[in-house]
Amino acid sequence: MVPYVVKMAVDMKMNRQISTLVGNLEYYYAVGCLKRMTGDERLSADVAPHEIEPIVREIIAGWETEDETEKYLKVLLDRYEAEDDYNDDVKNMFRIGTGEVSA
Repeated sequence: MVPYVVKMAVDMKMNRQISTLVGNLEYYYAVGCLKRMTGDERLSADVAPHEIEPIVREIIAGWETEDETEKYLKVLLDRYEAEDDYNDDVKNMFRIGTGEVSA
């Protein structure tokens, strides 16, 4: 149930272009979405939050898109500062974002 709620929350934020990411569960789902959209292989569920954050910032800085939802994903990711929270639930949210598993 929790993964589905997190997925819905981030999807709504991207589609409505509102709010900010709250916690690493939402952040890793959004990073998984970024990987799905860009195909960048540097993004992985196995990369810890403070290590993945600079990679994400580098990717979004060079990623051009005309899609408004994707543009707001960039905004959400850019505003977020990774927290220390990192466990199997966080890794699973990344996989849900990539489409590898379902919520």
